[in-house]
Amino acid sequence: MRFHPLLLEVRSMVRSGDLGQIRLLTADFGYPTAFDPENRFFDPRQGGGALLDRGVYLISLAHFLLGTPEEIVGRASIGPTGVDEQESLLCSHDGGALAVLTSSLRSRLRNEAVIIGTHGQIRIHEPFYAPRRVSWTRSVEPAGTPSRVMPTGGWKTRIKRIRLLRRAFETIGRPVLESMRRNTRSIVHHAAGHGYEFEAAEAMRCLGEGLLESPLMPLDETLAILDSTDRLRRSWGLTFPDESC
Repeated sequence: MRFHPLLLEVRSMVRSGDLGQIRLLTADFGYPTAFDPENRFFDPRQGGGALLDRGVYLISLAHFLLGTPEEIVGRASIGPTGVDEQESLLCSHDGGALAVLTSSLRSRLRNEAVIIGTHGQIRIHEPFYAPRRVSWTRSVEPAGTPSRVMPTGGWKTRIKRIRLLRRAFETIGRPVLESMRRNTRSIVHHAAGHGYEFEAAEAMRCLGEGLLESPLMPLDETLAILDSTDRLRRSWGLTFPDESC
């Protein structure tokens, strides 16, 4: 996922400041899976559960776009085999940004991600981990406190009271205002497959240059993500049979 051209483009847009100050990342990953206690999804002996199969993608995405979380908490629904079948996570990041992440083995979710900033939002369309399309909507968050508050019965109210003005506003004025407020463009990528080819290409590049790790997926960050999943599972009382602690 880290090496997909569209996700690299999204990170570049976030880092460039095009979105302004980042406020929120929302992302979810879920597809209904037939229950089978022997299946790796539901078997604790095989490290089952939504967190390690799907939620880890979401945590990695939050790290990739917003940096290492200052704190991560979550609640999980534990199924009959003792693994988490769905959970919701909340990550707090530097600067006040929040990441709200949900994964599920039971339900079909949107499987997309949205990054919201003071200057607009980016939507990574389904499937967010190997997207074909990203859309960027420009908008401006109001700054500060309005110098003057429009009283009840302002210009919009007066327009609504006059039929001809109301009709003109609905047919001309409202579309113009909406076009001023929203300016959306899409970035499309037509790569075949599920994105593994980009990971393979990065591994080949690192080997060719004699690197021991990829700057896009450094070893310390891998350990930090694993530490987050371990701490979350401990908070839920969820351990696997082969764990020593």
